This record gives sequence, structure tokens and C-alpha cells, in this order.
Amino acid sequence: MGLKRVTAILLCLCLMLCCACSKKPAAPDREAPVNSEFHRPTPQVITDEVDAEKGKEVVLTSEELDRAYSYSFLNNTEKRVYRIMLNMVRHLTAGWIDVGLVEAEPSATVAKAHRAMCNDFPEYYWMPSSYYITVNGTTVAVSFKRNDTEDGYGYFAYEIEANRLDFDDAIDRAMSKVKKAESDFEKEVIIHDYLCKYVTYDSEFDRYGEGTVYTAFGALVNGHAVCEGYARAFKLLCQYAGLECILITGDSKGVGHMWNMVKLEGNWYHVDVTWDDLRSKPHHTYLNLSELQIRADHDIDIVYADVPSSAISQGNSYNFCVPEANDSALNYFVKKGLVIKDDPINFVAEELVKSYKAGETHTEFLFYDSSVAEDFKENYADYVVKIQDKCVSLTGRVKFKLKTLSFPSNTCVLYFEEV
Repeated sequence: MGLKRVTAILLCLCLMLCCACSKKPAAPDREAPVNSEFHRPTPQVITDEVDAEKGKEVVLTSEELDRAYSYSFLNNTEKRVYRIMLNMVRHLTAGWIDVGLVEAEPSATVAKAHRAMCNDFPEYYWMPSSYYITVNGTTVAVSFKRNDTEDGYGYFAYEIEANRLDFDDAIDRAMSKVKKAESDFEKEVIIHDYLCKYVTYDSEFDRYGEGTVYTAFGALVNGHAVCEGYARAFKLLCQYAGLECILITGDSKGVGHMWNMVKLEGNWYHVDVTWDDLRSKPHHTYLNLSELQIRADHDIDIVYADVPSSAISQGNSYNFCVPEANDSALNYFVKKGLVIKDDPINFVAEELVKSYKAGETHTEFLFYDSSVAEDFKENYADYVVKIQDKCVSLTGRVKFKLKTLSFPSNTCVLYFEEV
């Protein structure tokens, strides 16, 4: 799940986070576009250079402010730089743009503004991952450039326009499923499962060096992404579904990683869609975890407020805020009643039969605590025989062979086949 750390040149660094990734199989069958009931503010590219005059700031709408979570943690100077840089992105502005007076730590100021902008607007998939800055006293200028001489947004305006229909259709296909949901939890599960089903974890599908695997566009249109692409696509779809969702960065086993947090019924939960996308089947091990649960195999980056300004421009990833996540009511397994407390034989067999009748090939559980999990693992061989016998008694004919067992984060995933 490698996290790409990209440094900008000349005084400043910035990064877009990413993960390692594989090869494009046939894209999922395209359904006819649907009329979504969800408000989808399609990203616009404005080519009127008058509107892109030096230092012009975007005026954020109330809707944009509501979802600009990272922006809310910036100081006034950082917010001004953010608005100017966002205006540059929307207009594909070339050359050097004066962002005005930055009296303290200009590199850190621009780095934070850029990161916040990238976090808040995943729909701008052409947003540059790096930039240059120059400092003249306390006046700072910014340029999005590939190198010393070449301006670079990853895409030209005509390419973004050509991609518009595909991007809109991809979003609409996902949201057409979400509109059937009766609760925010159901919306979240549908979005999570949609991405697990239609996106392939793939670090190599980047034919033109565009970095699409790190973007929501790469995930939703090309069907190929790494952790950053999954996380940005999840955030984007959650936004359109009216769910508050943010990006979280950190590490797992020493490798940079990105995932999400989502707010449901007043409580925050961690969600890692990437790690739930296994065998092209949606798993739910990492759907709505508490901080204690996610920290079992994820290290969370510290927040900017705890980092000296002098260190912010050094290419490291930080979070703007990591909300408290202590609730378990909407953990997937708790909400679905898939918690093994004792005597797993009858419970597991009944769920296996339900999954079989629903056409599934696996079923999942959460153990009530570590002692129950350890008992199941230690006595698994004995449990298997009894569970299989129970399945026969429940169906009158079907005997299952349990093929695969895994135990991530005190959960159990059982794959089975009929024999």
C-alpha cells in the first residue's frame, strides 16, 4: 500500500499520498447512464484568463465550505493561499502566481494549503501533486510545474472535457445504487461494496504517466487504483451521498497508506476500503472501526498542530485532524449481528447456509473478544467437522468444504464450496 511522497522543487515540498498497485482487466460492463437523485457538482475547468488573474481567490460556496474539512484547520494566511491555488487548479493557470504576503514559514504555509486543497477536492483529479515556490522577502509566488520549464497539471483542458462524460457516468452508476439505501449506514455499505467490486488494486496501470491510480478518476473510470485512489473515490461518493468523510494518512508495516474516516449518527469511524477489497469480493473487516481497532495494524500520522513549522515542508505526511472514534454501534459486524460470543457451531453454520443461499462464497464474523477468537483458532479442526455436520442438518443435503480461514483484527473470514 505504498504511499507516494512527492517533493516540490525550490523551497517547497508537497505530496499526494499513494500506494503501491496491477494491470487493467476488462472494465466492468457499462450500464446506461442514469438520472441520479444526488447532487453531483461536476468539476469545471474555466479557460477565461481574465478570471484567472494573478492572486485571484476562489469564493467557496456554502456547500463547499461544509465539506472543506481540511480547510477549516488552516489559519487565515493558509486559507488565502488555499483559495488562490484552488483558483489556479480550476483555471489550469500556467506560470507564476503571486499569493501575497506570507510573513512566517512560507514553505510550510504553501505545503499545508496545498495538502488541504488536495484533501477537500478529490473531484479535481488533475490537481498537481507538486509545485514550485519562490520567495522574495515575505512575498511568495507559486507555480504548478513538471520541471523548470514545463507547466504541468497532468491533463490539458481538452482532455478533462473529453473525460467529463465518463467521469459523470461513473459517479452516476455508483450513486444509482446508493439512492436505494434507507439509512446513512446503508449508503456507506453500498459505496464501500461498489468500490470493492469494481476497482482492482493495481499499481502498474498508469500507461501515460498521469498517476491516475492515485485519483478518484482512476478508481471510478479506469477501475484501477492504489490505496489513495480508493480513499479519494470513497470520499467523493460519500460527499455526493451526503455523508461527512475525510482522508486519513498513516503507515502499516512501515509502508505509507491512506484510508478514510466517516461520520455516522454523530460518531466517527475508520474505514479502509483498500484492505477490504480481496479476491474481488467485498470484505468488511475494516468497515467502521474504532481507533483502538484500526491501530491493531495501522499507524496514524500525527496532526499538523503537533509538528514544528520548520518540519512541515520536508515531504512527510500529516493529518489535519483525527477525530475521536470510540463508538462501535455501527461497526459492520455489530450492526449486522455477526458477532460470535460463545459456542460458534450453530451460529457459524446458520450464517454459512444463509450466505450459500444468497449465492455468496464466503462469510464473515467478528469475535466478541480475543479469548473467543483464540479458542476458535486453537480448536478450529474440531469446530470444522461440527460446523459442516450442522450445515448438512440445516439443509438436508448440502455439505460445505471450508477452504480458507483468516483472522484479521479479531474477525474471521471463511470461504467455502459445496461438496
